[in-house]
Amino acid sequence: MKYWNTRTSHLKKDNINPKNLKNCHKKRILAAMLTLSMLFGICTVATAAGNPAATNKSLHSQGAIRFQEGTESVVIDSDDLYMLADRLDLFKVRTAQQLGLIGTYLSRGSVGTPLTSAEGIYAVHQKPSVSSEADPLSLSFETILEGIAVSQTIPTDPTAYGMDAGTLLYQDADGKLSTVPQNGSEPIRIQAATAENLSAGTAAWVNGKLILGTGSDNRSYHDLGYRKGYDAQDNGGSDGEDGPGSGGETPGGNDAALGKARVINMNNGSANYVVQEDMTDVFLCFAHLDRFITPVLSSGESIKLVLKASNETSHYYHSIYYIPKLTKGTTIGNLYASKSENVMNLLITIAGSNKSGKVQGMQLSKSETDKDYIVGEDLTDVLLYVRGSKDKMPDFTPMDGQPYVPFKLLKSIYHQNNATDASAGCLYYIPVLKAGTRISNTKPYRCYMVY
Repeated sequence: MKYWNTRTSHLKKDNINPKNLKNCHKKRILAAMLTLSMLFGICTVATAAGNPAATNKSLHSQGAIRFQEGTESVVIDSDDLYMLADRLDLFKVRTAQQLGLIGTYLSRGSVGTPLTSAEGIYAVHQKPSVSSEADPLSLSFETILEGIAVSQTIPTDPTAYGMDAGTLLYQDADGKLSTVPQNGSEPIRIQAATAENLSAGTAAWVNGKLILGTGSDNRSYHDLGYRKGYDAQDNGGSDGEDGPGSGGETPGGNDAALGKARVINMNNGSANYVVQEDMTDVFLCFAHLDRFITPVLSSGESIKLVLKASNETSHYYHSIYYIPKLTKGTTIGNLYASKSENVMNLLITIAGSNKSGKVQGMQLSKSETDKDYIVGEDLTDVLLYVRGSKDKMPDFTPMDGQPYVPFKLLKSIYHQNNATDASAGCLYYIPVLKAGTRISNTKPYRCYMVY
């Protein structure tokens, strides 16, 4: 330990200028501070990779340096340096522990994201073996900071997810992830999630940014599968009809109640159709070109008009009637004589339905500016007619706590002169429609509901 006495009374005898001595003292203070800075620098430098050690073991300072001038004094104590070194080591260890809690580890293995500040250090998202896990005390702060940054990025290497190196991924026809290619599967690459391809309401950190899922992809996949299912069904029959070439099968759905609705095609090339069985609670869909025509029942049975809808683009005029009871052998006249699938002349029965004559029809709105319609009361056995394409199916959004709304496409028709074009009208069946359900994804002024 050294001590400098700053008293100058004896210096004059040795011809030493006190002013020069004072400058000398200042230089010594500066040198001491430089020495302290160098020691702090040592605290942030890693020891040899093969021999990790705490930072304070690389320090060799002993004792203290004191400087005094008058009543002012400076003491540089080596114990302070060792205390700071321990604090820095503790910070490194706790930072590495926090990285582990969010699934990022620093490794000396050869797998993961290589960090540029230290050769041979990788950031991995699977806990490495004890032998390859990097000791945080052996790492520089720059390396640890790079590890923090990498923890908030999305790795595209399958090994980050516990798969073997070189694993190829495929998406099966049913949308599931697979490592084995199958018929209909497509190769995919790992990529960061977006708001559109996360389920609605789910949240995730993606490359350092918090995002909230909108469910857009789920909806598009649902619509695509729905359209493919009905397109495939059209190849063997006509939508949900019970008629020539159709077994009357119900397409897959979430609710067995969808199968209650049965469609009978009346298009037989004649202006008349003879009822083949006794039926109750019958909906008669009646279509004509260019104008509305009223059907005629030979038996004189009760019939009620509940809906009229025109589609000017295809010149089809549709009416829906309700018939409480329809007797076998009754002739329905004034049909548009056609065998075409593009004429919506149908009889619809719903098993177990009992409307008791209380049937109403309505247009959801009459303004092009209205976007959605909110159902005002609980309804059962609902028919929804939409002027437009089945490529734009309606969305049914129930209130919180209510079940998903299943629905079935009973019939779609196309423009007369272009059968490959988008359909001009669609008729849907909905077993249950709860109050508060929002109907959207179609123009309400083009939608009609019978309930």
